[in-house]
Amino acid sequence: FHVWRALHAEGPYVRLTSQPVPSTAPAGGGASYRYEDRSVQAGQQYWYRIQSLPDEQLFGPVSDGVQLRHRLYLPVMVH
Repeated sequence: FHVWRALHAEGPYVRLTSQPVPSTAPAGGGASYRYEDRSVQAGQQYWYRIQSLPDEQLFGPVSDGVQLRHRLYLPVMVH
């Protein structure tokens, strides 16, 4: 499939992938895919759609806020 992204659910959407995203599943193991959008900015909300191939049907939109790669662990304090 191809991945599309927009700043708003209604678009406009821009295709991010120049080649279809390949399956990462072992042979005969079903379908598993991974795509990492490396051109996002922290704090910005993005909307994504995927386009199946070869029929070019679009699915979505779905959204997820961008999180930084670093994790901050804080102690839990209970009274």
